[in-house]
Amino acid sequence: MEKSESLTMTNYRDRWNKEILPRRDELLRRFPDFAPCLSLQQVGNELEYSFYMVPVTKKAVEIKEYLPNFFPVLQQFQPIEMMWRDTGTNEIDLFLEMFPSQALLEKGLEDKKKEFKRRKKVKEARLVLAKIGIITLIVASMNIFGNAAEKSKLPTMCQTDNQPSGIQR
Repeated sequence: MEKSESLTMTNYRDRWNKEILPRRDELLRRFPDFAPCLSLQQVGNELEYSFYMVPVTKKAVEIKEYLPNFFPVLQQFQPIEMMWRDTGTNEIDLFLEMFPSQALLEKGLEDKKKEFKRRKKVKEARLVLAKIGIITLIVASMNIFGNAAEKSKLPTMCQTDNQPSGIQR
């Protein structure tokens, strides 16, 4: 049994070395401001892998702020069996399908930045309008209460000087 496990680990290591590690150059070419990190580790009798992209330039750090959550930027080890799909593709293939190149990623991020700025301006405009509305209500209230105070100073049209008389029993 140990021999078959060892063969499986050996097969996975060979497959990793033949199919995955050579993709590093392709990843570097497509994402010049990121360093692809491909790691393989043995935990007990199991192999685990990790694939993630580390920003290595100021530009990449800025891009990272707008990346979707599923863009791999953190080291996270998973069972080696998860690297390959039943369809014959691997995680690198899927990553490159979602993110073909840094240039396309940057274009999408520029659109996100523009949308973020637009939303921020809309939010600021709403805040200004809300402040104007509050000030308008305060001024209107002051006018209403001011007018009421002035009216209360005017003599009433019907006024009696009758004092209530005490009732005696």
